Amino acid sequence: MVPRGFGYYRRLGTQRMEVRGLSVTPLDDFHVLARTHWWSSYRRQSGDVLEIEFDNIYLLHVAAGKEPKIFAYVAGDEHQVLKDHGRL
Repeated sequence: MVPRGFGYYRRLGTQRMEVRGLSVTPLDDFHVLARTHWWSSYRRQSGDVLEIEFDNIYLLHVAAGKEPKIFAYVAGDEHQVLKDHGRL
């Protein structure tokens, strides 16, 4: 889903997205909660640059010897933020 989500934001004019903050909290032997602070940059049709910051929480399954897998996430009202900034 992450690559699909990035494609969606790219179509909205996203130029760049960076994780600027990350904290990980172990929940048990197989799960962690990752809090992320994102910074994003958009190019308006006028050529001006718009910067938006937001936070997301991801729940990951972490099995020994395997890549962590995101199985759920919590996000704010991203669509409203994008509307407020004229991106939708």
